[in-house]
Amino acid sequence: MAKGAASEDPLLPSMQEAFDAFIVGCSARLARNQWKQHMTMLMHTSHLVAQHMVLKDAFDEYVLNLKLDRKEESPELMGRLQAIWEKDFLPVSSSKAFSAAVAPPFSTVWKNSEKFIERLEVVMENHASEERLTYDRPDPFWGIVIGGNTLSRGLTLEGLTTSYFVRGSKGYDTLLQMGRWFGYRPDYVDLTRIYVSDDLQSKFYHLATVEQEVRDEIKTMAANRERPKDVGLRIRTHPSMTVTSNLKMRNAQSSSLTYSASKIQALYMSLKDEALLRSNSQAVIQLLDGIEKYHGKPSPPGFEDLSSCLLYRDVSAELILQFIERYSFSAANIRFTAKMIAEYIHDLTRAGELTKWSVAVMSPKTGIPLDLGNERTVFKVDRSIMKRTKSERDPSADHIKVITAPRDEMIDLKDQILNGDARTTEEIFKSEPELTEVYFRQNVRPRDRGLVLLYALNPNLQMTDAEFKSLRESPSQTMPVRAVGDAFAVSFVFPRTQHSQSTYRYVVNGTV
Repeated sequence: MAKGAASEDPLLPSMQEAFDAFIVGCSARLARNQWKQHMTMLMHTSHLVAQHMVLKDAFDEYVLNLKLDRKEESPELMGRLQAIWEKDFLPVSSSKAFSAAVAPPFSTVWKNSEKFIERLEVVMENHASEERLTYDRPDPFWGIVIGGNTLSRGLTLEGLTTSYFVRGSKGYDTLLQMGRWFGYRPDYVDLTRIYVSDDLQSKFYHLATVEQEVRDEIKTMAANRERPKDVGLRIRTHPSMTVTSNLKMRNAQSSSLTYSASKIQALYMSLKDEALLRSNSQAVIQLLDGIEKYHGKPSPPGFEDLSSCLLYRDVSAELILQFIERYSFSAANIRFTAKMIAEYIHDLTRAGELTKWSVAVMSPKTGIPLDLGNERTVFKVDRSIMKRTKSERDPSADHIKVITAPRDEMIDLKDQILNGDARTTEEIFKSEPELTEVYFRQNVRPRDRGLVLLYALNPNLQMTDAEFKSLRESPSQTMPVRAVGDAFAVSFVFPRTQHSQSTYRYVVNGTV
């Protein structure tokens, strides 16, 4: 929420609103029988002690008047608290996101506010404080804490319910340390409120994106069976912030967002949307029909273990871009958006790369057949989902544990490997145990040859609701995919390049 305009009164309107939210939130906590728990509000606007003193005096006077107003049953105070309860708190606490939360009637909130306001304290916490904040006391602490560096980065605030925070930082790590509201808030997370400036909101949103990208990259690395020393972790940069100190970044390199020498899997999929699955299946069929119209029938992969797959070679980038436009990727795949991939391919085709694609529909040798039309048949693959992995960007999407199988990306490289006599992909790696798929992306895959891997997932339509519930509630972290119809999973494999010019900038640690 905005800082507000400059005023002689040190208590800005937004501060008073935040304090009202603190009273309402804590009064609702009391309705949940949390009378013996600490309830704290953080007020951090500056590192200057002089400003802390000014705010402390202002809040002392404000709280004193507040206690008098509450004692006299002030209609103005009641109306103010009721407005914020009905406009903000009640809709949130009554929402499906907090189904376990109990939203009391406002009459209960108003009644509890009498005891809460009566015991309110104002504490200044800095090196000049005569009385320091302590939670080692007979009765719980209910009040507001005003402070600077100690408050923002060091001191643990018990029962933190409301935060008013407008002082920022240029460093990712420092700003994350300032996020004192991070952590668990059992039984009252729906009643917590955070007041920050628009600039800070934007920066924390950026950091949340960065964190999710790192988590997704680690998951992708695990799914691809890659090692950190092979790929290096990427962290998105910000135009006005630094990731950390220059000393800590001495081994980091700056780069654009790049899919160079990478295999990316669309691990998040919407499996419960029948119309979307049907549309994506049609996008796959249209891609295969277009390839056969302009580039001919599939050719043998050349490896016996992949002989049931459909492999198309020398496919134009235009057909790949059309497919990306038609296929709906889940928004939960942060670094796997259609826009990002399309821009990346456009950039490299202008540099003469990614002009001759391979497209493979992967298939085991036995199983449940799927007719793709035009005398094309593959067998469905069995995959699992991570039961407890969800994304706020697409709550309905499921997270596939892994899409590709080891060595699948070798399907179109028989013409590029020195061991041309190898009958299976396993023989390639058996003769050279140190070889990895990453090595082939970095050193063998031609720069004009991208690869699209398509997988027809087994939707397990025969699974009953009772079986699904049993699998969901079992202690295992995974369970078989259950979709409402045929679903196609997608993975892209890119060769190494030096020509990526994305507008998304990253720092890459090559020494991890």
